[in-house]
Amino acid sequence: MWNLLSYTIASMLVATPSQGLIIEPSEFSLCDAWCRNLRWEVDISHRALVDDNGDLGYFGAYGVDLQNVFAGADGTDLLTLVFQPYLLRRDGFGPAAGLFEDDHDFALQWRIFNANVRLLENGGANLRVGHFELPFGLEQDLDTNGTLRRTSHQDNFGFVADWGASINGELEDFDYEVGWSRGSGNEYLDRGGDGVFSGRIGTPREGISVFGASW
Repeated sequence: MWNLLSYTIASMLVATPSQGLIIEPSEFSLCDAWCRNLRWEVDISHRALVDDNGDLGYFGAYGVDLQNVFAGADGTDLLTLVFQPYLLRRDGFGPAAGLFEDDHDFALQWRIFNANVRLLENGGANLRVGHFELPFGLEQDLDTNGTLRRTSHQDNFGFVADWGASINGELEDFDYEVGWSRGSGNEYLDRGGDGVFSGRIGTPREGISVFGASW
């Protein structure tokens, strides 16, 4: 029954627009602090495939994209939270790879899940903790996830993200981020290496032309 239902809604994309809840200032409450700058979307997508033998397979993704900015009494941003978990379902679709253990499996993909805490009032220093895109190249400034440039090479498939912490900031003349991460990729407990020391410094990303260096 599950497969029949999944095949029926294959290739369907459902997304809700970003929601912003505006609360009139009265007295402080947890809902006021949480909901004032909350933005979220729900993403449900399916792809279907019929192979040369006529067998039907599908790939499904069920995701949440949530961002919230917590501000102080004077309106200054104190913390930015990004929460993007995706539950993936694979049924058929050729040999399994990456997150999946076999050809018929569920997997939880952590895209971005971190909190960025402001340390200096001018935004010159912030502490990011969680699962984040490594500050290398244009991964953060110009998102290339999922394009042909990325997926045409097996070694570059997926998100270049890891669990760790970084110091980052936006100054008048340049932006920077320097971080240390576990080298475990999607799963926090599975150490995939000895760790990653990465960083980038460049001209402000809002500029018409952006220059930088990374390691």
